Amino acid sequence: MSSTTATENHQPWLDRVASLRDTILAHVDATETNGTLAQPVVDALKDAGLFTLKVPKELGGAEADPMLQMAVIEALSYIHPAAGWSVMIGN
Repeated sequence: MSSTTATENHQPWLDRVASLRDTILAHVDATETNGTLAQPVVDALKDAGLFTLKVPKELGGAEADPMLQMAVIEALSYIHPAAGWSVMIGN
């Protein structure tokens, strides 16, 4: 797979992650205080399909390859490490 193909395949998912930035950052204090992701963040990650990256398509997941999975986790981790970690563990 060429890097161009990988980037093209990843971009919709990276855009999805970017769209969650404001929600994640709005709940940083609650996440840090409680030691767990705030429920609105969990809900946003779930609604974006990020907890089903590795699930086969026939079961409703994205059937993401490892490069896509890591790109999503990396992008989330730049926003807030706990969000990236949670998606990594959730897959």
